[in-house]
Amino acid sequence: MLRAKHLANGARIRYVKKKTAFDTEIASKLPESYRKFYAEWKMEKPKPVHYVEEPGRYKKNAQGVVVPVINYPIPSKYTLEQDLGIWGGESVIEGYRRPAHKYETQPPEYWVPHLLDHIVYSEILDKYLNVPVTQRTVDLIHEHYGFDEYLLQTRACNLNSLIACKIKRKMLLALYDKTLYPDDETKRETIYNKYKHYLENYSREDIEWYGWSLPEAQEKIILIEREAEARSKVPLKVLFRKEMIEDLKQKKLEGTLNLEEEKTKPTSLLGKLNPFAKS
Repeated sequence: MLRAKHLANGARIRYVKKKTAFDTEIASKLPESYRKFYAEWKMEKPKPVHYVEEPGRYKKNAQGVVVPVINYPIPSKYTLEQDLGIWGGESVIEGYRRPAHKYETQPPEYWVPHLLDHIVYSEILDKYLNVPVTQRTVDLIHEHYGFDEYLLQTRACNLNSLIACKIKRKMLLALYDKTLYPDDETKRETIYNKYKHYLENYSREDIEWYGWSLPEAQEKIILIEREAEARSKVPLKVLFRKEMIEDLKQKKLEGTLNLEEEKTKPTSLLGKLNPFAKS
């Protein structure tokens, strides 16, 4: 009985709910639109970049023995620099260098992608952007037949770059609000009709919250709450001024009606004796 009680207690401890990024007081106020982006950015499984994923669950090895297929992603290291460029899903690889002889300790090694100082053109924004990219990014842009098509077709987990997600948000906002090419209506309609089908999966709020990191989203929700609180807190002098104006309008209206009623009779003895008074 005692052992069963301990096992029950252990089971309760073992299955404690794991905290998520939205369990803090501020993050819990974030809207569903941002949670949708965060799930696309952090929770979806990205496409393999540094290894070739094998299909199926089992395969035959060189000896003809059936072995399970193991698709284990190569460990990568997150760096702040990858959010400042568009690396096409690549990242810094963390591993160990093969020792020169068997008695040598395996030293750690990091493999960094080769970055290119490249200029890309956005047809929607009508701007040339100078961003650090990798050769894989250039190949993906050519594969999608344009920089805009590459960003709009690629999920946030595969972009793996905040600056790429922010540029994508600007593209979607320009399409949704139709603010592209303000001086050329014909060009605006042409570009809008070309890319408008990408708006089907987004609402205006979804686009507004797309591409923000969690700290940036928390700052944004705090600013929104402060602005709402400032709008709700109207100074008393404004309320009193409004009430006084409404009261004066009402009294003026009532005074006008009373004046019409009292035009036919004098209000005082002096008024009766005045020969110039209106009858």
